[in-house]
Amino acid sequence: MKKFNLKEKSELDNYILSVIIATSARKEREKSILQAIKSIRAQEDVSSTIIIVANGQSCAPDILNKLCNMEGVELYYFPDKDFPTSLLIGRQKVRTPYFSFLDDDDEYISDTLKEIIFSLEQDKNLDLVVGNGVRFINNADRIRFPSIKKFKGNELKTLVSPGGNWLASCAAIYRTSSIGEVYFTDFARYCEWTYLAFKLSLEKNIGFIDVISYRIHDSQESLSKGLNYQIGQFEALKKIYNLNLPSSIRTKVLNKISDQAHSISGLKLNTGNFGESWHYHVISLRSFSGIRYLLYTRKILIAFFKDIIWNKNGN
Repeated sequence: MKKFNLKEKSELDNYILSVIIATSARKEREKSILQAIKSIRAQEDVSSTIIIVANGQSCAPDILNKLCNMEGVELYYFPDKDFPTSLLIGRQKVRTPYFSFLDDDDEYISDTLKEIIFSLEQDKNLDLVVGNGVRFINNADRIRFPSIKKFKGNELKTLVSPGGNWLASCAAIYRTSSIGEVYFTDFARYCEWTYLAFKLSLEKNIGFIDVISYRIHDSQESLSKGLNYQIGQFEALKKIYNLNLPSSIRTKVLNKISDQAHSISGLKLNTGNFGESWHYHVISLRSFSGIRYLLYTRKILIAFFKDIIWNKNGN
């Protein structure tokens, strides 16, 4: 493990930033990790340190050694920690005025972070500032939002709209004195940034700036939406529902829970797990919008009785 001690680097020391990268440090991640680090160092007028928290049993020793010997990098390795815990550890290591997060397969756009930090410097009442970004799909950049300034004052309303999660992992820069460790002690296992966005919207002053500051790379792994992801999203929505939300937002979250429960019910039915399919189907009916799933009851029952008849006939 290597610890890099922060030193004065320029007249812009008041703008110093800690960038936290939580990573499994697997061999196949090496290229993207190095690209992420390169994108941090490409930021002009922003003196930064990089906090890398490697986690899990699959970390490649040669990658850890390479990271350990990089100037300006603090490396922490925890073979028994998971991704959410690694984010918390990274936050605990911050000792700069600002901090941010960067996934090991994403990157910052060159020379853009200084504009977000400038916004925080100009308005001391802001707790974090969120930038716009692009998603790299099919070898092309696609801007995430036409404009994000309109989200100011409509944070929660935007979050419950389709594709409205404005807080990608690398989208924001946080004021260290405002966003404490407590915000990272209760992370959802999946959709963790959506959950965090809801909590911050309820309690913090959020700024938005139309600067294209990051690029998200959608790999096959990140695009995976299997059963575990669907259940994880369902659990995250339940955590969001339990927040102190306005009634109109709570209703929309409940509708999302119904939709997610219906999706899981279908996946469970396809695997022949009739009991759990029924369990999630009942949950899907608990909101007003879930009434449209009522006829799905018939599909579950038909599949269930067909299975009984099939087994009874010895097939």
